[in-house]
Amino acid sequence: MNFSLKRLSLLLVLILICVISIERFLFKKNGGCYYGTHDIKVSSLLLINADYENISYCKLLRSAFNDDQDLKTFTTIQFYDGVFIDHADSVYKLYEYYGSQLFWQKLGKLTKDEKRLVQSYLDYAISEKETFEKYGG
Repeated sequence: MNFSLKRLSLLLVLILICVISIERFLFKKNGGCYYGTHDIKVSSLLLINADYENISYCKLLRSAFNDDQDLKTFTTIQFYDGVFIDHADSVYKLYEYYGSQLFWQKLGKLTKDEKRLVQSYLDYAISEKETFEKYGG
């Protein structure tokens, strides 16, 4: 009886270690956004910068698929340099998910600056995609 309790305890500990390892692997694999993001990969650089700006990036990304106001908020976050590139990719994936007409319809009324910002994210991501398709990567 005592022997089987030790085995059971050991088995439970091993299962717990496996679950934690898998969870950490998935967390690192997709930058912490591994569920509810429709396979949009988020870089560590982007998560660090968003955290510094007090933006819950993964939560906002997940809710951008369900809420038009969150979609607008997400797509109009202003980032710079390398983070701009990473965020442009996320905005483009949302654009692909919805399609052009529905994407712009869901965004609703944007200020001139917001529209220019969203368009710059899309322009950059589309040019990168075309370059990748043309020259490989």
